[in-house]
Amino acid sequence: MTPKQKILIVDDKHENLVALRHVLEAVDAEVVEASCGNDALVSTLENRFSVAILDVMMPGMDGYELASYLRGDDRTKLIPIIFVTAAHADEQQMFRGYDVGGIDYIVKPFDPQILLGKVRLFLELDRDREELRLHRDHLDALVAERTAALTAEIKERRATAESLREAQRLARIGNWSYDPARNLLEWSDEMFRIWGLDPADGTLPPEQQLDRVHPEDRPLLDAAVREALGNGTPYELEMRVRRPDGQTA
Repeated sequence: MTPKQKILIVDDKHENLVALRHVLEAVDAEVVEASCGNDALVSTLENRFSVAILDVMMPGMDGYELASYLRGDDRTKLIPIIFVTAAHADEQQMFRGYDVGGIDYIVKPFDPQILLGKVRLFLELDRDREELRLHRDHLDALVAERTAALTAEIKERRATAESLREAQRLARIGNWSYDPARNLLEWSDEMFRIWGLDPADGTLPPEQQLDRVHPEDRPLLDAAVREALGNGTPYELEMRVRRPDGQTA
């Protein structure tokens, strides 16, 4: 269940808080009151606010200073701040309010419907932002889960490959694969030992590999390869190879 949105209202006069709360009864949100800037900051430690409505003229920490604190904290820097004041709204005061992070500046007396309209807009924007955050967190969780699964799979495959290499070394068995589309040949480590080649030099081109097959075994291999390429038929052959030192393996 989505938590109910919360609105912070801050004013040093109790009657103003009562009046604001009465106006905000028209929106579906919980209203949290604070009578000074310090109490407001404490409230932000305990609550996540969707909107903050601040009085400008307050003893001690005024609304501008409180707004600066809110903007400077990662937890509260995105809260839309509306200044509501009975003081004369000259341009200098309004610009100061915007400069410290205010979104709007309303002078008393004001039409309650204007304040409600702005609050409803900011609540809607907050809901959209929270939905995006939850969606992003969900995607991050899926990515982390998939990454962990892939990491485990890679570790398992590496362990399996290492076990296969060790088994082939002990049994003196090698394996190879060929991609005809790319004319690409890949050998296991044991194949290099069987053929008497250095893995650092890379695999032989397919044509050279065929040339190393014992002449008496070459027709059998050619026939098996043609059948495999033409019909996808697997084959299993025992054949001799000529090593660089002249020995036959």
